[in-house]
Amino acid sequence: MPDVARWQLANLMLLEKSPFLWFYLRHRTASGDGRYEARVNEEFLARRFVRASTSLRNHVRGVADLDYKPALAPMPYPPEPEATLVRDVVRHADGQRTMREILRELGVDTASSKAVTDLRTSTTTTLCPLLRAV
Repeated sequence: MPDVARWQLANLMLLEKSPFLWFYLRHRTASGDGRYEARVNEEFLARRFVRASTSLRNHVRGVADLDYKPALAPMPYPPEPEATLVRDVVRHADGQRTMREILRELGVDTASSKAVTDLRTSTTTTLCPLLRAV
């Protein structure tokens, strides 16, 4: 089956348990050389970050009436990351040092495109909004 038909069938069978599909789009570079990700990674390494923080107010379901009502108190968001390296990167982001300096201090190979891309998508995307550029 084509991808779209398989995705539709999986959604119909799994209902609310179906997996999220994430689509990553990229800009078409002027030269068309395909180096967009390398440029974005380089900009990420040269930038300074601080930990992102806000509060989140959830709606919770009542035990007796089963209606959803706002929680009594907001909770800090985003939560502390579980992955050790990501947690260390977030803790070291002080707005003074560049990401390259932080990663070198933590022993991360900044020449590795995969390592930088993985950290960038794990800390600065809408999926994982842990850091904020300053």
